[in-house]
Amino acid sequence: MRFNVSELDARYHFDVTGTSYIGDPQDGTVLFATGKISRELDKLLGHHHCLLFLETGLVMPEEWTEDNCVVYSDAPVAAYGRFAQTLRDREQILQDGRTRTLTTEGYWIGENVSIGEHAVIEPGCLIDHDVVIGPDARIGFGTVIRHAVIGSGFRCGAHARIGEDAFFPAEEEGQVFRIPSFGNVEIGNQVDLGSHVIIERGFNSHTVLHDMVMADADVCIGHDDVIGERVRIACGVKLAGMITIGQEAYLGVNASVKQRLSIGERAVVGMGSVVISHVPADASVFGIPARKMRF
Repeated sequence: MRFNVSELDARYHFDVTGTSYIGDPQDGTVLFATGKISRELDKLLGHHHCLLFLETGLVMPEEWTEDNCVVYSDAPVAAYGRFAQTLRDREQILQDGRTRTLTTEGYWIGENVSIGEHAVIEPGCLIDHDVVIGPDARIGFGTVIRHAVIGSGFRCGAHARIGEDAFFPAEEEGQVFRIPSFGNVEIGNQVDLGSHVIIERGFNSHTVLHDMVMADADVCIGHDDVIGERVRIACGVKLAGMITIGQEAYLGVNASVKQRLSIGERAVVGMGSVVISHVPADASVFGIPARKMRF
């Protein structure tokens, strides 16, 4: 994405090229903030060329607004959502002009795709525009990959979907709509995914799977999740958005984790557990809701 803020306010002449979260702001990005997260506004100080949709009644320091643009709204999430939808409509026009080609191996490939040596991609797959896949990949039948950069030695079962838009709804004048995502999926080396895995693209930044992550069949990984090295995720696990999982953690069959939580390094989440609070490093939690247990 690229948007010149002068279209909203003629006093400013800088571009924003991505989105970020108010808790971890980045220069040159679009953000929103409501009263519920107003405590995070101090994190914006020192950042430049941001476009902020801010709830009416909240105030940013005057010096910050010298090179950052603020749009006030009674409903900043909806205002941000409509802005994002405008950008998505523009992006879609450009994407509609690009072509996908059916390869002799029976899968579809978009423009500006990079696929490493010795990769095997089974028929029925779609590797969409601008995707990068490292060498020695093996990708199962019917998998769709969008908005992704993937390292070497990638393994993926059949009918996975990588890089789908996040589920982030907003409401305006009684109408509910999904806010578009603009982040990517970043996958490290030697990552192994089972069949029917779903990985949402980043909403505020990127969804990241570090090296040697293993996720079994029917796992759902939400937007902006960051999963550390050697994490093991058993089949049926559901992760909401903005979750951080430390390296070498293990999540058992059909576990679920609430959004905006962290699971520490080497922690264990038992099968069928529902995690609604942070899990410390080396802890083992089980149950609904999940609680720490000793053996």
